[in-house]
Amino acid sequence: MKARLWLALAVLGLVYALVAMNAWSAPANPQSSANSQLQIIGKDGKVTGFVPLKHTSVKTEISGFVARIAVTQEFENVLPEAIEATYVFPLPHDSAVDGMTMKVGDREIQAVIKEREEARKIYEAARTAGHTAALLDQERPNIFTQSVTNIPPNGKVEITLSVLELLKYEAGTYEFVFPTVVGPRYIPGNPAGQTGAIKQPAEGDASLQDAALRQQDGGTQQNTGQVPDASRITPPVAGFHTPDEHAGHDFSIDIKLAAGVPVAGVESASHKIFADRTGADSYHVQLADDAVLPNKDFILKYKVAGPGINDAVLTHADKASGYFTLILQPPASIPDNSVVPRELIFVLDTSGSMHGFPIETAKKTIRRALDNLRPEETFNLITFSGDTKILFPGPVPATKENIAAARRVLDGAYGSGGTEMMKAIRAALGDDVEPEKPKSGTQPLRVVCFMTDGYVGDDAAIVAEVQKHPESRVFGFGIGTAVNRFLLSKMSEEGHGEVEYVTSPNEAETAADRFYERVHSPVLTNITIDWKGLPVTEVYPTQVPDLFSAKPVIITGRYTQGATGSIVIYGTQAGGLFKRTVNVDFPGDNSSNAALEKIWARRKVEDLMSQDWEGIQQGNSKHKAEIIDVGLKHSLATQYTSFVAVEEKTVISDGKPLRIQVPVELPEHVSPLAVGGTVGGMFANAPAPAAGFSYSVTRSRVITSSGTNNTVEVTSDPPMIDTTQTQVSNTTIYAELKPQTDEKKTLAKMSAELKSLVACSKKAGVNKAGQCKLPASGMVAVEVQLTSADQSVIQLLEQTGLKLKSGSGTTTVTGEIPIAQLESLAGLEQVKSVTRASKDTAVMLIPPSRKNQEIAAGLR
Repeated sequence: MKARLWLALAVLGLVYALVAMNAWSAPANPQSSANSQLQIIGKDGKVTGFVPLKHTSVKTEISGFVARIAVTQEFENVLPEAIEATYVFPLPHDSAVDGMTMKVGDREIQAVIKEREEARKIYEAARTAGHTAALLDQERPNIFTQSVTNIPPNGKVEITLSVLELLKYEAGTYEFVFPTVVGPRYIPGNPAGQTGAIKQPAEGDASLQDAALRQQDGGTQQNTGQVPDASRITPPVAGFHTPDEHAGHDFSIDIKLAAGVPVAGVESASHKIFADRTGADSYHVQLADDAVLPNKDFILKYKVAGPGINDAVLTHADKASGYFTLILQPPASIPDNSVVPRELIFVLDTSGSMHGFPIETAKKTIRRALDNLRPEETFNLITFSGDTKILFPGPVPATKENIAAARRVLDGAYGSGGTEMMKAIRAALGDDVEPEKPKSGTQPLRVVCFMTDGYVGDDAAIVAEVQKHPESRVFGFGIGTAVNRFLLSKMSEEGHGEVEYVTSPNEAETAADRFYERVHSPVLTNITIDWKGLPVTEVYPTQVPDLFSAKPVIITGRYTQGATGSIVIYGTQAGGLFKRTVNVDFPGDNSSNAALEKIWARRKVEDLMSQDWEGIQQGNSKHKAEIIDVGLKHSLATQYTSFVAVEEKTVISDGKPLRIQVPVELPEHVSPLAVGGTVGGMFANAPAPAAGFSYSVTRSRVITSSGTNNTVEVTSDPPMIDTTQTQVSNTTIYAELKPQTDEKKTLAKMSAELKSLVACSKKAGVNKAGQCKLPASGMVAVEVQLTSADQSVIQLLEQTGLKLKSGSGTTTVTGEIPIAQLESLAGLEQVKSVTRASKDTAVMLIPPSRKNQEIAAGLR
């Protein structure tokens, strides 16, 4: 008896061990399932996700204007088999990445810079051979992909990136910004190579799964004709594409500040920090918490004592060349009282990602800007998401009545739908609506104030469109805690304006006031430099931007030999001529300031990019060869050059590591409506996860989408004008208020008759004996009981496809709706019940068969 008991216990223990081993291991054959996902059973017995990235540490040394940053990503594999991790992450958009090291155990491998395609081949060969390897690709100037393959079983790999950046300075304050998360991107266009529905890989079809893997690159959106690399800039978002609420990795930052001049104080509006003064001009700054969620930009500002910066000439010379950076102090601002005809166009992003905090902050900023309008100025207001809406046919005078109409539009605006930014850009810059020429015949200066978070994938194409309108000025306003600074800064740069970032509501009015000052009293415009015969070459930027605030003019270039002399700066200030002479010294030999070479090389790459933004968007720039040459010569990561490192002394695996895509956080204050927003609705361009990836698309938090938008999103007197031929949007509009996600609660609101119709519609309305016949129109008349008679609720009903017949302004409405949209209608929280309004002769219900009864029962 005792022997049998021990035998039973042994068998039970073996079964438990096998179950535990199965829970900790991935499928032996990654191709065995189109939705294979690694699962680990925690101490509480629940299945949790496994994220190989554990921590990102950022160590920064600031010396004067230059920040040298070391970004270390710590990957850990707790599994008994090798894995491959892919992580899409941000870096400062104007920084230079000039090095990478990989540490495996005690060994440290220095990465080499290669042409992107060659680096990929080296990496893939290492993966196949079973060697640990790392690859760094630049997708955008502010988006990078880190791939690490064959991370040893129960082992760790550390990747450290070397990054250089010039700090921002304005009116006595320096600013250091480090992004921590890539926000969700809206991807316009049709899937690349697709003319119909997206073909999903069938289970067991290895060829199709491999194709999907190459197409998807681990991203959550498919590549499209407008965004050929969409799959590489859309990482899975924690809580939406993974079962866990957070991404499973954290972030820390450590800054050693040596300003070179006395520092009055340091502060961070984004994070709680500890700041220890270590000298009159130095501080040691750390986060108050050891580590935080990487879900917003880290922003540090510090003020320097004294009147401001002085002119400075920084140089570096080696055997190959000399490099310089000129930092020229801005002149004092002089009020410009001249009357210049201007038309101000305010453009407001009302897409889903702007829902809540961002759009309310943007509206507050625009209201303040409207208050600042001068009597002689004209204005207009444009809102955009799936469609572009224009308030007036053309710019109108800033009368009380017109401003009141704009305020009513702002009051009714809310965030929903996709981010079709291109149409809004064209409308704002005058492609769609021609302004009326004043009686004097003088064409007014068009000033565009563009408020958005910039969450789009066609960044470079947007910048290219702005570049086509040199007669206008574009001022970008980034609204949010983790905005697309690359897009906003380049829009403003190519639009001869200036960018502003608003990260909290209490900054809105101050930002609007600064915009007013910059537009009406720029510090210095039409800037040119006379080099007086000095041996300089390849000076960037080639066209010095106008100064709109107390920021320095920063010029970088090369010199061919040592020289001493002076330069003269010319410009226009308050309608008059500005001139200043600055003495410079270019030494023939100077080993200090080595970072200037990298800064110059980065600026040259930016200049080459700006000469063909459309080619940059498509990945085939006319200047690709030149960009590659700069990247290889100066060891810089670019769109076409990548860093790769291989540890060749050990073989880790059989060359088939489990692939895991590291999820990212949803940025702070960003609405869930931002996730997965693509043409045609959420996940419209997203294929099923390819075999071998460890995340799966979960729709437990997906916001229910409605049909096409047949109404203007915001109303006013006069009505908004749609720039399309019809009032029908091509983009799915999402419910403004939180819909119900509980299917049982949703169906409980519908009458039995409507449930049967839904069941029949899911059987495609096949007309056979014992089954139901659906109307040819696909419509059904319904009566809807509401919790509120508010007009915004009526808008939500119409967004589901309901054509209202009666009851507007009451809590009982009637109308017609597509049968396929009944569940979306009943899913709204504001809907109490939905019943059949009247017998429709076009709909003939036949007593349901047992099978249909089972279907209807399942719907309940």
